[in-house]
Amino acid sequence: RVRLSPAQEALLGKLAPMMRPPYEGGSWHHHFAMGYLLADPGLYCILTITQQVVYAIAKYAPEHRGWMERLLSGQAWGATWMTEIQGGSDLGANRTVARPAGQVWHLSSGDKYFASGAGLADVAIVTARPEGAPNCPGAGPEAAFLPDGTGGGTARGDGVVAFAG
Repeated sequence: RVRLSPAQEALLGKLAPMMRPPYEGGSWHHHFAMGYLLADPGLYCILTITQQVVYAIAKYAPEHRGWMERLLSGQAWGATWMTEIQGGSDLGANRTVARPAGQVWHLSSGDKYFASGAGLADVAIVTARPEGAPNCPGAGPEAAFLPDGTGGGTARGDGVVAFAG
């Protein structure tokens, strides 16, 4: 896990509330204007990646609001592990397959190429094609998973959510 300097960790904790406006009646414009005014892409990148995880939880997995609150308060940081080298931004070309096994999902057969926030994350959005779904470049029946930091391509129990992709 990436270790932040105490100063950076403290500053990120103070900046985390700038992610809240879209979820508390404010606008996305407010959020992005604050990011622009921050003028530090290193800090804002961490907040933006975390915001992507918050958005997915808010829109598709409200039963995991506990994670959302931890992310919005700066108690946890998010990451996105979506793209693969053969597909780039075309998630439908991804080769990672999700296989259910009871309360566990095993993700295999793919290599995530650009894993934003990989070393810092407490929770991440990971895309994978559910087993048996067709591989459809350009559109793709992808699903997103929210592993709880268990690593090894496996997400367990209530630490995983499959959103409609």
